[in-house]
Order: sequence, then C-alpha cells, then structure tokens
Amino acid sequence: MDNDKYQKEQVCSFCHKCGHEVKEIVSGPDGISICNECVARCIDIMNIKENKTSGDIKLLPPQEIKDKLGMYDWRQMNKRAKELI
Repeated sequence: MDNDKYQKEQVCSFCHKCGHEVKEIVSGPDGISICNECVARCIDIMNIKENKTSGDIKLLPPQEIKDKLGMYDWRQMNKRAKELI
C-alpha cells in the first residue's frame, strides 16, 4: 500500500490553504507549516518595515521647505490651473 495516500494533506498554519492550492508548504517544528504565499507576504511586510525605519527619507527643516516652495511663482501656476479647468 502506498502510505502517501493515507497521509493527511499539509495545510498552511497561517492562511489555512491546502497543499494542492499553493506551490509548496514547508513544515516546521510542533506541526507548524507555512506556504510559499505566506512566506512571500512576510518578506514584503518585513521589507516595508525595514524601509520605514531605515532612515532613507530625509526630512527637511521648515525654513528649507519654505525656501524651496518660494522658488515657484504660485500666481502663474494658479493662472495656468484655472485655464486648464
């Protein structure tokens, strides 16, 4: 007899999808399993959190923001916007 037929199908412990619904399921300790889709989701979440805390975004001081905005002629931009509407 083939034992594979009688083994319980693996289910992801996170999304509860069965093995035939995903590409792969990896079994861990204590009967915990995770599918490839949940692994990808976890990687995305970790990358987002890493990018938010990595300090890549440089915040300008208020005076520098004001100076940069002062370079534009807002009246001219407002006139052009009204023409487009």
